[in-house]
Amino acid sequence: MINEEDTDFRGCAIFMKRQLLNIRLYHRAYPLVCFYGLISALIHLVSLVMMMVMFTTGHQTEGTYLLITIAVYIMAQANSVWVGEFIFGRTQAAAGRPPIRISPLTLPIAVCLTLVVFPYCLISSLRTKQVTWRGITYTIEGPFKIHRENYEPFRAADASMNQSL
Repeated sequence: MINEEDTDFRGCAIFMKRQLLNIRLYHRAYPLVCFYGLISALIHLVSLVMMMVMFTTGHQTEGTYLLITIAVYIMAQANSVWVGEFIFGRTQAAAGRPPIRISPLTLPIAVCLTLVVFPYCLISSLRTKQVTWRGITYTIEGPFKIHRENYEPFRAADASMNQSL
């Protein structure tokens, strides 16, 4: 996801989990989001297992075709993010903001990580009962039943400490 703020890997996963929690609590299509996320994860996992089985059982040609298919899929996903970044970057430049930095070399790696991190965040959001966001901890009992546990004024992190994916 294209974002103006820098974040590290852990911060990105926490953000994803918090967004999925919001969908779980307030969006009527959450069951479809769960279904899509879990089925997608299952398809990716089965594809990788099938590829490994093909290579270990002497079906190198079929395994190579599946490997190529997976690689093309990952590159297509990375390309779609790059195109979005390019379009968004032009909007950023027109508004006088700094450009978004996404390396074309690390983008395919980020796509691969997303295939693992998204299902983890999805499952984790199903059982999340407490969230800390910008220094405030919230306890979640259900939709519209959220209690603030503490309050600390938000302080932006030092820009030199932020890292970009």
